[in-house]
Amino acid sequence: MIASFVKADHYYGGNISYEHINGYTYKVTVVTYADNSKANSDRDSVEIIWGDGGEEFIQRVNNLGNGETVFPGIKKNIYEGIHTYSETGNYKLIFIDNYRPDNMLNIEAGKSGTTLLYFDAIIPIDDTLTFCKNNAPRFLTEPFMFGRSGQDFHLNLTHFDIDGDSLVFKLVQPKARNAFPVPGYYFPEGTSINSKTGLFTWENPPNGNYVFAYEIEEYREGKLIGVSVSDFPVFMSSDFKNKGFFSSVQGISNNYYHFNGAETIDLIVDYENQDPGVDSVFLEVFTGLNHSPHFSLSNRKSSNKTQAFDTLSINYLGNDNAQGNHIVTFRAVNIYGSDTLFDYHSV
Repeated sequence: MIASFVKADHYYGGNISYEHINGYTYKVTVVTYADNSKANSDRDSVEIIWGDGGEEFIQRVNNLGNGETVFPGIKKNIYEGIHTYSETGNYKLIFIDNYRPDNMLNIEAGKSGTTLLYFDAIIPIDDTLTFCKNNAPRFLTEPFMFGRSGQDFHLNLTHFDIDGDSLVFKLVQPKARNAFPVPGYYFPEGTSINSKTGLFTWENPPNGNYVFAYEIEEYREGKLIGVSVSDFPVFMSSDFKNKGFFSSVQGISNNYYHFNGAETIDLIVDYENQDPGVDSVFLEVFTGLNHSPHFSLSNRKSSNKTQAFDTLSINYLGNDNAQGNHIVTFRAVNIYGSDTLFDYHSV
């Protein structure tokens, strides 16, 4: 499939998240995406720096500890560990390892293959009633990394904050050793991220392989309490298949809706791909509303060879005290024989 065109040495990207267990104890999860064609890229454990002077190797847990292929040529690895801090403070979790792919065009020429993969997150340990615990935002989708050059590219990992914190997204420079930006990094023209939904967009992308990172800031009562980073590549080629196009979402204005009380709304969207080679298209929905007791959802969808239709009914039951927005992502699935391409739209 698509990934057979991509030649990379080691890590494609990843992220850190954390979950409050009790007191000052947290479960930390490191996710990496690696080239599964290279034996020296495979790790059954990785080192995590806890931020309090401690370091520890944590074990891979997904697929019976073997990792799993999520896209052809790309293995997803999930590592988990539990750590107890001894006192309050802000602690920076750090993952760092060798190396990034060797052909990333927005890293200084000749250096990406010897540039470390680095990403981090900050755990706030506080003993006040308001800030006594925090959970990092969850990732609900995978980073689909492939797009056709010249065709606008969209991607959203679709975040959900179980604490109801307000999330702000912004593009940042990927990091290397000692948290310094990777050498010679630049943001390609036409790239942006929606600060409210986290939808990454690249307008009219050129051929080539590029690396990006974005930061997720968590706010509670107006105070910044947590920060985490996701690092991912994008591979652009004119050889890749065409994606289709989303309609505007009906039922809301400017991709936003404010509930004033208990009510039900319908989000109506369709997607069309007129490429003669496409076999079928359909739509999926990803949202943290599925995890909230204050909402119930029903989804009516249909599709044919070139068009997909979705009506998502959101029933707000009231009493939701979340401070942040709830993100809903529609993911379009384009089927070309054994090849599958994804496209994204978020509100």
